[in-house]
Amino acid sequence: MAKDYLEIGTDYIEEEKWYEAKKILTKAIAVLTVDQDIGAAFYNRSIANEETYHEENCIYDLKKAADYGILEALDILKEKKINYVPKRISSSEKDFDKGKAYYDDSDYINAFKYLEKSMNQGNIEACFYLGECYCYGKGTGKNEKMAFTLFEKAANQGHIDGLEKTGWCYHYGVGVMKDLDKALDWYTKAQNKGSKTAAKILSDYYR
Repeated sequence: MAKDYLEIGTDYIEEEKWYEAKKILTKAIAVLTVDQDIGAAFYNRSIANEETYHEENCIYDLKKAADYGILEALDILKEKKINYVPKRISSSEKDFDKGKAYYDDSDYINAFKYLEKSMNQGNIEACFYLGECYCYGKGTGKNEKMAFTLFEKAANQGHIDGLEKTGWCYHYGVGVMKDLDKALDWYTKAQNKGSKTAAKILSDYYR
């Protein structure tokens, strides 16, 4: 079944059914176990993302494909004038990729399982997404205090979405006492890391 997802996704790419391809290839990433196959799923999904004008997602997928050994992904990144050195895929990274794919596919039970496993191995991306799970009760009971703790933990390691979400928690009193000064401080840190959302919030506040 796992290999079937990859083959179906590849067929959708050839048929230019971009949205169907993205959905099925996301499932493939969640369930495949062979690195080359996972890389192929990321690579094919990058094509669908490019064709639907999601350039940021396309680049993300190309980098992931390169990490899993797909050399063609590096060639395309170079064409886009992006110099990228592939990372070694650790077990925590693999668990994160599976957890994120399950999350994107709205299978939150499996997402939570793999994200927790990845976070326990030190993956900061997984820490942020676990915070999302606790914040909105996805795959686990809703626990805003735990969500804030995880967002702040990610933020303290420079995770841009963690910085932004920690500001949001202080802004609206989610899992922590409302504190506008602290919210603005975290939003500023997120903006300095390149967060457009935080930049807009600050712009609107100081207008």
